[in-house]
Amino acid sequence: MEANRATIYFHLLFATTVFIQLITYSDAVEGGDTLFLGASLTGNQTIISKNGTFELGFFSPNETNNWYIGI
Repeated sequence: MEANRATIYFHLLFATTVFIQLITYSDAVEGGDTLFLGASLTGNQTIISKNGTFELGFFSPNETNNWYIGI
């Protein structure tokens, strides 16, 4: 049980770190492709980079209750 909890925390920390790095260091995050403080992504919403190369969002495969972040 503890190992499973540690794995979940690790994945959450990793996803958060990647997300923060994308927002902080990417030239692609400007204008209409920016998530501002207090805003959120839900369900099928995504953020697409300025040049259309990257898309960030959450997905739930096979209609499960599990949600994952995808880039």
